[in-house]
Amino acid sequence: MITVNFLRGGMNFKEVFGISRYHYEIHKRLKNKIKLVDVGYESNLSKLKRNPIKAFYEFYIKYPLIVKIKEKKEGVYHIPHALYAYLTKFLDPERTIVTCFDIEPSIMFDSILHSNFWTFNILGLKRSKYIVTISEYSKWEILRYLGYNFPGDRIKVVYEGVDLSKFRRYNESIVETFKQEVCKSLGVSLNNNTKILLFVGSEQPRKNLKRVIKAMYNLKRKYKIDAKLIKIGKPGSNEREYNIQLIKKLNLQHDVYFFDYVEDEKLSLYYNIADCLVLPTLFEGGFALPILEAFACGTPVVTSNIPPILEVTKEKGTVIVNPYDVNDIAKGVYTVLTDENLRKSIIKEGYRIARKYSWEKSAKDFYKIYEEIC
Repeated sequence: MITVNFLRGGMNFKEVFGISRYHYEIHKRLKNKIKLVDVGYESNLSKLKRNPIKAFYEFYIKYPLIVKIKEKKEGVYHIPHALYAYLTKFLDPERTIVTCFDIEPSIMFDSILHSNFWTFNILGLKRSKYIVTISEYSKWEILRYLGYNFPGDRIKVVYEGVDLSKFRRYNESIVETFKQEVCKSLGVSLNNNTKILLFVGSEQPRKNLKRVIKAMYNLKRKYKIDAKLIKIGKPGSNEREYNIQLIKKLNLQHDVYFFDYVEDEKLSLYYNIADCLVLPTLFEGGFALPILEAFACGTPVVTSNIPPILEVTKEKGTVIVNPYDVNDIAKGVYTVLTDENLRKSIIKEGYRIARKYSWEKSAKDFYKIYEEIC
């Protein structure tokens, strides 16, 4: 059995969503093959960003000491996020893996403080034995920032997956019952023509929620579609207040609803009651998990014409839009809602794509990397 020192830092893996899902699903399937040692600590990253001195203490003094106390000096060191790549300086780099989901310049280098901080993390990525990422596109983005002289074979691609036993199509009576429960909890009534749109993710600017909200306005005013937008996912940034003000400005207070976190079973049901998943993200390192989950649930998807999504879909199973064009987003959603033949076609193709990406395969590929190091 391989010992894996899991240096999660202050990341919260109690609520499985987004980044945490990737590691949770993979390690759950390796529980009989690895001994996972949790080398983490509890810290509020958003507060640390506002206090550079405390951030320096937490990251470069306190956490390295915690690592030295908690680590098992055998097996593998796995850093699950590039945010903590600087830790390779305190570890045996030949036994260290860093998962790097993407290189996002607008987040990493938006200030002198962030730029200096990420300089250490870029050096940490270079020191590690292997970098694991989630798409070929992300691999080449990482190479671009590390320098093309960095050996490409030290960057491994392990794709995301979807659990088809959790994310699936439910029978109509269950879906209808859940829809009525949601409507009752929100205090809204739906008529036969009301459409439910779903957005799953954070409110970081790159997720593009503000344009989805504006597209909702166009959909209702220009195309005369009676629609409600349900947004699931914690803010992940300070954008919530801006989004609420935008909703008020467009008079959509009774049309847009926020849920910070829902468990998998209910999340699957939200996909089932949705007439469309709208996720025109501006930037992703890999293939956005909600798209795979929607595919598995038979939910039509409107998404972006960006490389990592096209890498997996090959422009099939979705309606592709320009994420910077509000009118194009609204038109794409309108097309999905009104063209029945298109809906059936992309639902069928989406499910075919979902079946290709399993967490079992992801776990198998990840275990090969652990095994090679040991």
